[in-house]
Amino acid sequence: MNNYILLGACLLLGLFLRRSGRLPDNAAASLNGFVVHISLPALTLTYVHGLKLDTSLILPALMALVMFGVGCGFFWLAARALVSHGLQLGG
Repeated sequence: MNNYILLGACLLLGLFLRRSGRLPDNAAASLNGFVVHISLPALTLTYVHGLKLDTSLILPALMALVMFGVGCGFFWLAARALVSHGLQLGG
């Protein structure tokens, strides 16, 4: 419940700062860049130290490769279907 209160307080503070003119137009991009490039890697490193390596971590580790393979297969089949129907791809 405390997380929802904190989220609401941050939202209200952001709205107040935006309406008062204290934040520039590119504030959202700057804050998002900070979160993606600094906060998330730091949070990841914090939790990685406590991980115990076992077989239950194989599936999450392979999930990116599985999704990449599924995506490649889907788009390869979609491209073949479009080309076989006479549509030209790639400009």
